Amino acid sequence: MSRKPQVIGNWKMNTNFQEGIALAKEVADRYTSLKDEHKVIICPPYLHLSAIVGELKGSGVSVGAQNCHKEPKGAYTGEVSVDMLSSIGIQYCLVGHSERRAYFSESDQDLSQKLAGLLGAGIHPIFCCGESLEERKDGSFFNIIEQQLELLWSYSEEELSSLIIAYEPVWAIGTGETA
Repeated sequence: MSRKPQVIGNWKMNTNFQEGIALAKEVADRYTSLKDEHKVIICPPYLHLSAIVGELKGSGVSVGAQNCHKEPKGAYTGEVSVDMLSSIGIQYCLVGHSERRAYFSESDQDLSQKLAGLLGAGIHPIFCCGESLEERKDGSFFNIIEQQLELLWSYSEEELSSLIIAYEPVWAIGTGETA
């Protein structure tokens, strides 16, 4: 099975609401000439998701979330569940981004719970992996990537077919260096 090349834009914590809507419209306008060759997915901040899903309906640009909580519901102030994302039409969700692993100490068990929830809801996980500059330089990066991907082996071929693996080495984030 071959897939179209995919371009995924993670907006992180950038753009206010009005800027986010304008940027989403601009991406959709520019995408019309590329849609036969590429798949475009944008991952704006949570505040923008519902409005952007509505704004981009029928444009061919898909909308993803930057994260989800591992639990389906509960007393997790400030978090967003898979069901909440599904209820507004989110099609994709980042899982395992290096910033989430580093700043929020997300474990492989956490990521596995998120993957299971997303797959169960029909949302395509975008599973992020990548190494630090130190790991790149010392040659351990293949082992690091293998360790990060290892939790995927428990999923079926069918489940994995709806998943995107995004290689984003930590040393290339925001540095202008390309992998």
